[in-house]
Amino acid sequence: MLKILNNILSEHKINEIMEIVTSNMFAWYFTPHTVEKKDKLEKGTYEHFMFSHNIIVNKKTTSHIIGHLEELIEPLPFKIENISRAKLNFMPQYPVYKNKYKYNTPHIDSPEKHKVALIHLNDSDGPVYLFNKKLKVIKKINHEKGKVLMFNGDTIHTGSHPINTKYRISININYR
Repeated sequence: MLKILNNILSEHKINEIMEIVTSNMFAWYFTPHTVEKKDKLEKGTYEHFMFSHNIIVNKKTTSHIIGHLEELIEPLPFKIENISRAKLNFMPQYPVYKNKYKYNTPHIDSPEKHKVALIHLNDSDGPVYLFNKKLKVIKKINHEKGKVLMFNGDTIHTGSHPINTKYRISININYR
């Protein structure tokens, strides 16, 4: 199951969240890798640091922006109480790998049964990739402001750092 939703979220709410998370008063936390470090990377992959901000962890609220998230997801087919994990991801520009690598490490977010919603908060050239079980790319989806991707949690996926735009910001939600 893959659903791609465009223009369903309030642009005003997206802009409001972007204003908060791009201010110098918002706490981003350094993450050395996009997923748990692997000893050997698959061909075509790379790892680079990013910043994250947890909003919900193990169904518990951990961030003051929870109200903004709740308002943003109003048109989506799940509610805040169905979310087990929600976090903001900030991937900085990384032009070094322009011609060598395509994407970060393919992964699933959790072995537990769940669904994923990825909400893109800005336009960026860091697309999302979906894979089959043999790690072959089956879909490349551009990172466009307001786009929502929804898929089953056992879908192998990954993002990529932007090469031309300064950063890529998204919300990653795991829900039931």
